[in-house]
Amino acid sequence: MSEECKCCETEGDCINGLCLSCANFVHNLEKHYDKMKEQRDELLKVSEAVMKWWEEHEYDTTGGEEEYNIYDDEPEMVTLARAAIELVKKQV
Repeated sequence: MSEECKCCETEGDCINGLCLSCANFVHNLEKHYDKMKEQRDELLKVSEAVMKWWEEHEYDTTGGEEEYNIYDDEPEMVTLARAAIELVKKQV
């Protein structure tokens, strides 16, 4: 039985109101979205681990008589992790 696609309005065989082309597109889009979500979650996990490390080591010193901080500036990995966390928060 032929019906009109709700997406592209073509006439033909439909699955849940979508022609095969549109149904495949939606399926692939859902797959890519799931993969992107996994990657975003992994990025957040790594970024949070970097931030935890920074909390523990930000004020590390050399020790000894003329003690000084090892880190004068925030390491680049911490800056990138902070930016990644902010980006993920905006997307959610």
